[in-house]
Amino acid sequence: MQKVVAAIIHYKEKVLLTMREDFEFWCLPGGYVEGDESLEEAVHREVAEEAGLNLEINQRILHIVKPNWRGGVTMDIFRTEIHHDIVYTISPEVKDIGLFDPKHLPYPILREHADYIKLATDTTTASIINSIQSPEELELPKDRIQNLILFSEMGKSEWYASLFKEPIYI
Repeated sequence: MQKVVAAIIHYKEKVLLTMREDFEFWCLPGGYVEGDESLEEAVHREVAEEAGLNLEINQRILHIVKPNWRGGVTMDIFRTEIHHDIVYTISPEVKDIGLFDPKHLPYPILREHADYIKLATDTTTASIINSIQSPEELELPKDRIQNLILFSEMGKSEWYASLFKEPIYI
């Protein structure tokens, strides 16, 4: 199974999100673990690549198994906190970066990422490391998704929103 990591970055009671270049949705910074790097090294590298930030990993809060997504993926979500002023930079793979109140997240946002943020900011469950099976995932190659977007009358963001409008319950 491939491994994916993401970071929920808290800064002054806000959460840092990126809007990816390949689809126009707000999401957590993160990506695939490369080679023999650890999960912590991967999340550190991904956040540095996407936002230009050097961060300290506070804790892993969630481990998710997605057996039906892209041939099987595990996703580890880390929660981090920044206590100093930050200057982030936008990389070529990111269209925008923003800081948002966790109770008022932007639209469009990947629904499962919104669920992870809710879990991380809920003080009764934030320290729990959980393992879940995600609901059936959409399995389409990227070129097929792009063709479906082209042939729909919706814009790219609206089309992705239609795929992710139902929350994933943890």
